Amino acid sequence: MTSKIAVHAAEEMVSRPRAPAGREGRGAVPGRGPGFSLDAMSQSAHLVNRSLTRAWQAGPGVPVEAIENCVSRAARVACNAMRTGQMAANRRNRGMAQARSGAGAAEAPQELFRAAQAHHQSGRVEEAEATYRRVLALDPEHGDALHLLGLIALQRGRAHEAAELIGKAARVEPGSPIYHCNLGIALHALGQLEAAVAAFRRALEIRPDYAVALGNLVAGLKLLGGLDEALGACRRLRDLRPGDPEVHANLGELLRDAGEPEAALEAVQRALDLGPEQAAAHNLLGSVLLELDQVAAAEAAFRRAIALAPEFAPPHANLCEALRQQDRLEEAEAAGRRALEIDPDYATAHWNRAYALLGLGRLAEGWREYEHRLRIKAHHRPVPCPRWQGGPLDGRTILVLAEQGVGDEIQFASCLPDLVARSGHCIIQCDPRLEPLFARSFPSATVRGAAREEADWLAGLPPIDAHLPLASLLGHFRPSIESFAGKGGYLAPDPERRERFAEQLAALGPGLTVGLSWRSMRQRLRQRSRRRHYAALEDWSELLAVEGVRFVNLQYDKAGPELAEAEARFGARIHQLPGLDLLDDFDGVAALIAALDLVIAPNNTVHGLAGALNARLWTFHLPSSWGILGTDGYPWFPSARMYRLAADAPDWSPVIARMADDLKRLLRDRQARPRGR
Repeated sequence: MTSKIAVHAAEEMVSRPRAPAGREGRGAVPGRGPGFSLDAMSQSAHLVNRSLTRAWQAGPGVPVEAIENCVSRAARVACNAMRTGQMAANRRNRGMAQARSGAGAAEAPQELFRAAQAHHQSGRVEEAEATYRRVLALDPEHGDALHLLGLIALQRGRAHEAAELIGKAARVEPGSPIYHCNLGIALHALGQLEAAVAAFRRALEIRPDYAVALGNLVAGLKLLGGLDEALGACRRLRDLRPGDPEVHANLGELLRDAGEPEAALEAVQRALDLGPEQAAAHNLLGSVLLELDQVAAAEAAFRRAIALAPEFAPPHANLCEALRQQDRLEEAEAAGRRALEIDPDYATAHWNRAYALLGLGRLAEGWREYEHRLRIKAHHRPVPCPRWQGGPLDGRTILVLAEQGVGDEIQFASCLPDLVARSGHCIIQCDPRLEPLFARSFPSATVRGAAREEADWLAGLPPIDAHLPLASLLGHFRPSIESFAGKGGYLAPDPERRERFAEQLAALGPGLTVGLSWRSMRQRLRQRSRRRHYAALEDWSELLAVEGVRFVNLQYDKAGPELAEAEARFGARIHQLPGLDLLDDFDGVAALIAALDLVIAPNNTVHGLAGALNARLWTFHLPSSWGILGTDGYPWFPSARMYRLAADAPDWSPVIARMADDLKRLLRDRQARPRGR
């Protein structure tokens, strides 16, 4: 499911009645002539909604082929509705025109307009366009002709012309909500999202219960990232159309994106109560269930969607991910491949299949598929130089662009030494928090900490010959498991800070110093999902009870209450070193990690730092973790010991028990080691 922008082709196109109070769909306004069926107008919007679903998913800049049929059908429905309604006159005051040129002359544009309508309704678009232009030659401010001619321009892919024509119609008759609504469509096709949303808002100021404009506002706000306002608008739309399953499904999608999976589940289930045979809603249900870590139920939902619509690619792509999360990698790869047989250009299917291939250890194929991530979400701003394709770099300057999360930057940076050695000069963009650490670690490169949305940081740099997103280096430098050998320890901590931390750790008393992190920041922000991926601190009691260990906090979000609870419940103190910002001072965290005896962490930023520093690391993962790359260990970091959750394990307690036993063994080995060695 997705929020869809709909061309509403007729509901306020000509002077027409509004439904009187207590009725829906028909009515009359005194002095405006007979009414007509608004059900036909709903049909036109429905046709457009169905036809434009996939087009609007890609955002602004709608191709001609994506809108031609739907606008044409909607316009024909509109014209038929207007003819059925026995339109009496143009919306403007015709009396003024008659006073200027006489009743006979004033009637001529209207007769031509009816002829244009007949052409349009019959699908004779070229004749309709020519006749609308004749109308406008006689009456340049004929709002209905301007509007319908604008719809034809939109149908033919002439979005600029459509915006001008429909915009003029809206200026001629500013009280028409349909004109403002369809102006928003034309502006959206031009990529002018803010202006489009403003037009939808104007339509709703005129008619607050205008459901089509409200639905378009929801879609536009979502594209702009206005999730909270989009949710409010979608709830209003639900109140207007409580029996519309698509509205409930769209609300569920927004709630899922807002990190409210339980509420999303309720909305999607309501959508399926109203329309149980909706393949798209079953697909959305599966995606919500994945957020709730109900993976088997998600698989069932995707399979139900496929049964209802076998040639609908999204549930095949999502089934790929559900199967991967159950460590059924061969099946997952097949599901992703099936999605691509249906829609070879479906970027999400390529990306999901990439993770399945990488989990199978088929790295060359996996990295090729992984390139499609760049089509799903912009990871960086475009730069004015060609992309590096793997050719010689002697004497050339290459720019590496940061992407994804900071933990990903740290892990993918394992390829940077390879690139620096191969290029004449390397410029590295990174998260600003990583700049000191990366600058020390790659001294012959130019390192710039800059936010992804910024562009001015490129000013003053030497001319750049080529660029590449950071993760795209993997396809060039890590084509096989063997290519990971000897690639650890590529980050260098600050030696002075390391020594200061070593002194602080010694002051904690004798024993092994163990840094502990237990989740990602994302899991804290979305507590109700991803529970399967991480063990809560309260589950660590067996490991925290190991004697002879000084535990040090490395959890980089607001973990204070959990630390206090662990001490109160288990009597285990997890030390918080003063003066260190674990969230923003990664150079300091790296120095602390380098001073510790051991780091225990899941797949998060701490795990990445420890591995990149070649520190002793115990890391725990689900069996479906793609980063394992089909091995029994963790090829990225030679110093890492892998603890995998068994596929049938109900929770992390067996893994934590194993780590506790290994920690005791490590302590015994250390105590048995002769002094001075």
